[in-house]
Amino acid sequence: MDYKMIYIYQLRFTADLNYVFNGKIIIGQLNNINQIISIRITFHGSNDDILCDRLGNSIEYASDRHDLGHVLNIPLQEFVNSYAKCWLTLQPNSNFNLNKNIRIYNAVFRVRWFSASPDTYSREILSLNDQIPAPTIIVKQGDIINITLINESSEPTAIHWHGLLQRNTLHMDGVTQCSILLGQSFQYKYSTNDQSGTYWYHSHYAMQYGDGLKGVLIIKDPKDPWEMFYQDEEILQLTDWYHTPAHIHLKSYLYPGILDAIPDTALFNGIGQYDCDLNKKCSFYRISIKSSQTKRFRIINTSVYATITLTIDQHDMRLIEIDGIYLNGNKYVKTLRLNPGQRYSALITGKTNVYRNYLIQTTMHPFLDYNNQYKSSIQPNIKAI
Repeated sequence: MDYKMIYIYQLRFTADLNYVFNGKIIIGQLNNINQIISIRITFHGSNDDILCDRLGNSIEYASDRHDLGHVLNIPLQEFVNSYAKCWLTLQPNSNFNLNKNIRIYNAVFRVRWFSASPDTYSREILSLNDQIPAPTIIVKQGDIINITLINESSEPTAIHWHGLLQRNTLHMDGVTQCSILLGQSFQYKYSTNDQSGTYWYHSHYAMQYGDGLKGVLIIKDPKDPWEMFYQDEEILQLTDWYHTPAHIHLKSYLYPGILDAIPDTALFNGIGQYDCDLNKKCSFYRISIKSSQTKRFRIINTSVYATITLTIDQHDMRLIEIDGIYLNGNKYVKTLRLNPGQRYSALITGKTNVYRNYLIQTTMHPFLDYNNQYKSSIQPNIKAI
């Protein structure tokens, strides 16, 4: 039987990747590993010649078969100032993905508490790297996401990647895994495969993401059918916001007969306006758009509980994507209603009057109690400019 050997891609190793991989590379877990017979890594110098050891033997490493893929144990010194070529020996007629442009998004996220007042009310916030909102992840379709999560907080945690299908990587979903305990870390590594669009990620431990542990994940489509229709883009993350820690509200969500806790207010890209007056000035998130320019707005409701309506004064929103699925663009709206977890992309064209500001407003819908009475938040309306 004839086997085929192919050059699949080139890897460049640095000290940072040394930390990420810890001397091990696993290849094939994102594809059908039965298609791969073996893997060989060769190391090369700046002139592309294969590097040799002191005895004149080429520096190369072959794989050992592993349940998750093919494992290569490589001495750490090879990772510094070197690059390697990866060769796969495949079964005949295999359909292994030969994409040579796959990139790896590497990051280290530290889960910890810090004090902040995003809406003028100070409270402890559960964050990634002391940021609210959490870091935005922007990758391309087919890229690999490789994130080390270190739990430095006071309670267990896990991350769910909302909307991603996790083909062949269900153990990376956050819902299916055991919690990451205090002082422990976990490496999330998965491929975006053929998905693209607007997504988000959040803690999946109890009500924890209500304390702030959530962020946006954007997967760019190299064949975006709407790319020619806009010149820029911006993310609008909308969320309800509680001034009381989330674990205190957990009982009201789990037990019948107890009215669910109503959010105190909302945040617009991490900024809100609560109890503002002449003595307590509030901040506003500001958006700029050039005259007659069309901008893509990726709008995400990352709320725990609230349905939110968005309006932009005197501007129509042309809807082109919902939850990672393209739309035909025939729908124009003046108000956009988003349930928790829902995402839209909308095209908005700037007005010709460059000397005027336009109000952007989000409104949390009221909540119905057991007596069919509507209850509203203390500050249900949040504004941006």
